[in-house]
Amino acid sequence: MLLAEFGTGQVFWSVLWLSLFVLYVFLVMMVFGEVIQAPYLSGAAKAIWMVGIIILPFLGVLIFLIAHGGDLHRRSQGGFLTEDEAYATGQVSYFTEDP
Repeated sequence: MLLAEFGTGQVFWSVLWLSLFVLYVFLVMMVFGEVIQAPYLSGAAKAIWMVGIIILPFLGVLIFLIAHGGDLHRRSQGGFLTEDEAYATGQVSYFTEDP
């Protein structure tokens, strides 16, 4: 009876480690999404970040969050760029609707 031998403390630690693992997986997916969508990173920089995160997962995510955490926060809070920011960063949609 494996469940009979599983104490309360062991359940707590199991739930804690499972929660931390799920949180880490969510964080890695969020960082991958930010690397892919980042307009301020070149293609080579994106490839380097991806390889760095895959080879050194904990350290790569930590370094990315330290280096680009402000950009990640700004993009998640702002949603869309203003028209001036879009022109400044070159992210302008040239397709307009006819009135």
